[in-house]
Amino acid sequence: MEEGIIGAPTRFPPGPGQPRVQLACGPCHAITVVTSARKSEAEWERTIEAMIMRGARITDEEFDVILDYLVANFSAS
Repeated sequence: MEEGIIGAPTRFPPGPGQPRVQLACGPCHAITVVTSARKSEAEWERTIEAMIMRGARITDEEFDVILDYLVANFSAS
């Protein structure tokens, strides 16, 4: 993961789902909102569901891809 001047990430780490996470999360959130979070799979699932309720356009297929990416890169464990 690339880091900026103060050590904050400037990009999401590469991997399956990275472009979709960028498109789904990037318009509303600074990257650090996502990259600094450490959540369990259930917590990420609830977070994605909450974002959908707030207007994020994520299909059922994309939901699983995004969830897998977030858990792989930003899990609590």
